[in-house]
Amino acid sequence: MYLNFDPTSVFGLTARGEYFNDEDGVAGFYNKIFDFTLSGNIHIGNLTIIPEFRVDSGEEPLFFKNEDGDLPTAKSTGSFILAATYHF
Repeated sequence: MYLNFDPTSVFGLTARGEYFNDEDGVAGFYNKIFDFTLSGNIHIGNLTIIPEFRVDSGEEPLFFKNEDGDLPTAKSTGSFILAATYHF
């Protein structure tokens, strides 16, 4: 599901959530996964700058906290991405 809010022509926000149920291991996760992403859109002429924050969470441990172990130890993780697009 996507929710968009553009208060001005220069700035907008997009929120999206996703849910994956892979209890049978079809995708190899054997887990229920939910993620939420919040993106900004900053328009400067034909340039769009897109800062994005994402949180992924699993019902069971899915992510590695460090490189010392063979098994996942964390149920959630967060990430930040910065993108830019230019439209001709």
